[in-house]
This record gives sequence, C-alpha cells and structure tokens, in this order.
Amino acid sequence: MNNIELSVELGKNSYPVFIGKNLLSNIGEKIKSFTDLNYAIIITDKNVEEIHLPIVKKSLEDNGINPRLHIIDGGENSKSLETYSKLIEDILEQGIERKTTLIALGGGVVGDLGGFVASSLLRGIKFIQIPTTLLSQVDSSIGGKTGINSDYGKNLIGAFYQPSMVISDIDVLKTLPSRELSAGLAEVIKYGLIKDRKFFDYLNTVIDDIQDDDFIEIIKTSCKIKADLVSKDEKEKGVRALLNLGHTFGHAIEKYCNYDGTILHGEAISIGMVLAYRVGVIKKTANDQDLEQVIQIFKLAKLPTKLSDLGINFDKNKLLEYMYKDKKVENGKLKLVLPNNIGDAYTTSDFNVNDIQFIWENA
Repeated sequence: MNNIELSVELGKNSYPVFIGKNLLSNIGEKIKSFTDLNYAIIITDKNVEEIHLPIVKKSLEDNGINPRLHIIDGGENSKSLETYSKLIEDILEQGIERKTTLIALGGGVVGDLGGFVASSLLRGIKFIQIPTTLLSQVDSSIGGKTGINSDYGKNLIGAFYQPSMVISDIDVLKTLPSRELSAGLAEVIKYGLIKDRKFFDYLNTVIDDIQDDDFIEIIKTSCKIKADLVSKDEKEKGVRALLNLGHTFGHAIEKYCNYDGTILHGEAISIGMVLAYRVGVIKKTANDQDLEQVIQIFKLAKLPTKLSDLGINFDKNKLLEYMYKDKKVENGKLKLVLPNNIGDAYTTSDFNVNDIQFIWENA
C-alpha cells in the first residue's frame, strides 16, 4: 500500500495528515515548506530522544533547519503545570517569533503537552504533530485537543488548538513494546464500536497478526472517522463526544493510579468500553452477544477487560467519585457515551447512578 494523505477539514484551520513508511527520514523537506526560519523547536521525551530524534534531527539539519531541543521525562506525570511552565520559560529564554514552528515528537503525552505549549506562546504559534505511538497516531494527534492534567482529573487544563500538519510513520511502530502497541489498539477498536461495524469485523480478522499494510489501513480508517467527527464538531459540543466511549470509566481508573504509568491509557479505556457495554445491556440498547464480541476482541488485542486483570485492589466508591470529576459533567449530571450496538453509540445523562455503582462493584 502506498503512502496516504488525508485532510482534516476545518475551514482555515484545515490540515493534512500523512500516513506511510519512511516518513521521518524525509521530514525536513516537508517542514521546510512550513517555516522560513532557520530553526524549529522540538519537544520530545527521553525514550524518543534515543530512538527517533537522531533521524528527525539529521533530516532537519540537512534542510537548513536548526533543531532546538527540549527533552521531558516520559509518562503521564509530565502532563503537569510544572513541566508546562518550565517549557514555556525555557523556550522564551531562547527567543521565538510568531513564525516559529514547534514540533511535538512523541506519543500522546508529548503531543498534548507540546500542543498546549504552542497554543500559549505568543498567543499561538504553528505546531506539527509527529506521533510515535499507535495510540497517538490514531487518536490524540488528530483533532486539536491539547492539555495537561490537574490534581482533580485528567486533561482538565488545556485548549482546542489544531496542528498545522500530522506525520504518522508506521516504521516507528516496530520500536514499540507489545504492551504499548496493544494500548493503541484500544483506541482503534473504539472507532469500529462507535461508527463502523465493517471496520470492527475487519479488525477481528487481523488484530492478532497485523502486517504493515494493515497498519496503514487501520491508521487511515481511524483518522478518517475521527477527522469526520472533528470536522462536524471541533469543540466537542455534539457528535465529537462519541469519541469518549469508555473514557469516563477509564479516566477514573487512571486517576486512581495517579497517572503513574502503572496502567496505560489504552488499558484503562478497554475496561471502560466493556463497562459501557455492560451499562448498555442493563439499558437494553446493547445485548449480551454484543458484550461478548467486545470482550473477545479486546482479549485478541491482549488488553484487560475487567478490573481484576490489573492486579490492583480498587476502592469502587472512589472510582465512582472520580467519574463525577470528569469533564463530561453538565449541571451536576454525568454524561456517558453508551452503545446502541456495535457500530453505533450515543451520549446520554439518562441512566441510574445505582446501575453505574453496580457496574463498578462487579467490574
């Protein structure tokens, strides 16, 4: 399969998404067309610094662009006010212009943090997403959600700020630990569950032995679904909320573990999506067969489907409490994304909190 270019259509904020092989080594040429400065800011983490940064750095330098490097610790704990503040001050100390381009080279943490930094500097400078995990290639690099975590919950501080370009090189996926790859598949499966039954069925046939062409197809389809929802609802006031299937449950699990990396985002939301289907079964919008198919595909992807898979003794009341501190609370009412069936979902506040407590107690 050849390399692919998609577009996220947002009027003057539209941008291309490039998907394919051997993109990192040619990245300087693409970025040269976005800046006439002789430098670019790169934010990355210590893991990416060793593996992918040398390739990107050489390509930039070969095209006359001097990379100014800012290296953060890996992991969700870097999405903090402390890291954000330090990056802002360090970048300003070096000096920037309104034409400056910031490159976020890394997974979802680097992309979320780097995008928020870019949105804040001089009230907004250009930034480019170069996602290096499957999860960030299919989800967080698309759509312009940027931000950091608070003591009170995940991604509660941030901005909608679209990138100028997204470059997803599938070659980087070969360097991922199998656990990270599985975590990314959770977001991929989500797209089939909320919008595309045929994609869900396709995933069932390839998910335990994914080849290069499959990865290009998986990333392309995931990005198309997300781009379509973002184009219709950039600021998440309507249909874009469907992308949160399982996330309110999953964010509670992540918060319980203080974002310390014990549980990966994809692992938390795989359980969250199973729990959403369990609520659907109670409400009779989904059936037991749907639930079993969902559990089965997560197992094929080597993802957890119940809390006991995580080996942690959770306080279920705390998990319920954390749900109500999530962003999806309106007028004191929690909004959930729930399934109608596989390939269709909806948002609602019409559920019994006792059912949610029962779901947690039996998770």
